[in-house]
Amino acid sequence: MVLASLKEAFSLITRHPVLWLPGILLALIGAADVNIEYYGGSFLTGKLWILEIIILPFFVAGLLAAIKNNDMTFRGFLTSGLKNYFRVLLPGIVIMFAALITAVLLIVPLSLIGTPGSAMGLYAGILMGIAVPFVFLMYFYDAVAVFESEKVFESIRRSIELTMNHTGLVVKFFLVNIAILLTGFFVIFMIWSMMFFDKLTPLTTMNATDIQAVTPVYFTSLLGADGIIISSIIFAIGALVLVTVLYTYKACFYKVLAGTTPPVAAVQGDYDAKGRWYKY
Repeated sequence: MVLASLKEAFSLITRHPVLWLPGILLALIGAADVNIEYYGGSFLTGKLWILEIIILPFFVAGLLAAIKNNDMTFRGFLTSGLKNYFRVLLPGIVIMFAALITAVLLIVPLSLIGTPGSAMGLYAGILMGIAVPFVFLMYFYDAVAVFESEKVFESIRRSIELTMNHTGLVVKFFLVNIAILLTGFFVIFMIWSMMFFDKLTPLTTMNATDIQAVTPVYFTSLLGADGIIISSIIFAIGALVLVTVLYTYKACFYKVLAGTTPPVAAVQGDYDAKGRWYKY
């Protein structure tokens, strides 16, 4: 079931170019952010993610609806993206703020009373402990919103319900996602390393202390302007492929996941002459 959905996802993305649009968006934003940071646009550096949050739900809604309706036309993608835009955007904002508030409620008291040892390590552990259950339980909120046309909180509730009812299946799904990500990162890193092996040679002569002292400025100076451009292209292509595969896989798996949800059994019963109800 899990691998069959992955196979379907690969089949769809090789036949329908419209499914690559969300990946194209993230690839362009990522490449632009890297180049802006290098060329000194400090005002915009790291702020393109705000634009991504605003625009991405449109593309995600379009992709999910295309798979739901089996309409792979560009016009259908645009129409469905507009129709389902707020269904995807609003639950995402609610989840993001809920996670942020949870993190603040845990970190602020620890900051006030003081924490021994490495506070950064503790805070990172807290953030990870918050992120994992939020992602695991609410990962399908956008698919619910589009496939079932649910509203904000119902999309979140339904995602949690599906995950809890089919925990084993969802765990296998996430393991496949992790395997795809690790494989993708490994391939990207290997290609990038081979491209810049000569430029990064000075790093191989450094000891552990010297490497810890390496700053981002020194690292980018080793790559140079052409290296930054090539790096952004490599990472953009990687993001394009990974985002396209993962979002399409998510939609294909959700169709199976939602179809396996057991219906709520209606309790059988009847009323007696005095209006009292008895179940069978």
